[in-house]
Amino acid sequence: MTNEQLVKMICRLAKKRGLTPSRAYSGRFMFGKTCIGFYGDLGPCVAAAEFIKKKTGQPYSRDNLGFDTICYFPDIEDHR
Repeated sequence: MTNEQLVKMICRLAKKRGLTPSRAYSGRFMFGKTCIGFYGDLGPCVAAAEFIKKKTGQPYSRDNLGFDTICYFPDIEDHR
């Protein structure tokens, strides 16, 4: 699966689960590099991230945004 296909799949899955895609997130220790992720309630975010990790083998990280949580994939860059 290409990087572009991964980005599209993650965005589709996030939207289907009521999460909001974030196509240029720069997480902790990423030093300005951006990646794909999604945010919303903790439970659905982690469930979706675990599903993607299981299907693709891509690791994810998680940050607290106050009322929301973001799960992001530091190794999947969105070239858009």
